[in-house]
Amino acid sequence: MDEIFQLLDYLGIQSQSTIQTYARLAQRRHLKKGECLYYGGEDSTNLYFLISGILRGFTVSASGKEYTECILHKYGHAHIGMIGMDDRQEFKLNKNLEALTEADLIYFDVRPIIKELPNSIEFLRVYVKKLEESYAQMWEVREIMRESAQARYAWFQRTYPKLQNIMQLKDVATFLGITPVTLSRIRARETISAEKDDAT
Repeated sequence: MDEIFQLLDYLGIQSQSTIQTYARLAQRRHLKKGECLYYGGEDSTNLYFLISGILRGFTVSASGKEYTECILHKYGHAHIGMIGMDDRQEFKLNKNLEALTEADLIYFDVRPIIKELPNSIEFLRVYVKKLEESYAQMWEVREIMRESAQARYAWFQRTYPKLQNIMQLKDVATFLGITPVTLSRIRARETISAEKDDAT
């Protein structure tokens, strides 16, 4: 329960009635490395918050190739993989979410939350904040795609320093919109440059 109250405090929820409501709705989920939280096309009504670990969101093409689309790696990162509700009022997930390391999450069923939104200014503020953060991350990725492959990888190293030895090269490449061959060449040049610096 302490982790739940810590998350609600991090989200800036201060009203005791609201805290008690969402503490009651909160559930925990632990993922092993390589385990998927969910798969694209599944029905879900859960809003997830990352507590620890690293997750990779990806889609799969008709030929079976995986394309990394998002990375969750910071405490409190929120993810709801819906693209909207179908005729049965069920949320459809638009991607797969895989644990790159062991991970812990806290999640809420969004249906009672949606009902509470008109009466909960605090959670509405949290919801808007998370939408803004998600938009800012999407915009940052969109802008970096204008840069060279070398600049994209340099940005990846700055933004996700913990992923260097965790995420597979092919997954990094699809996330950056470059080929694995190009990424291998960039990394090889960096290794050679680092070796030269060490030798001087």
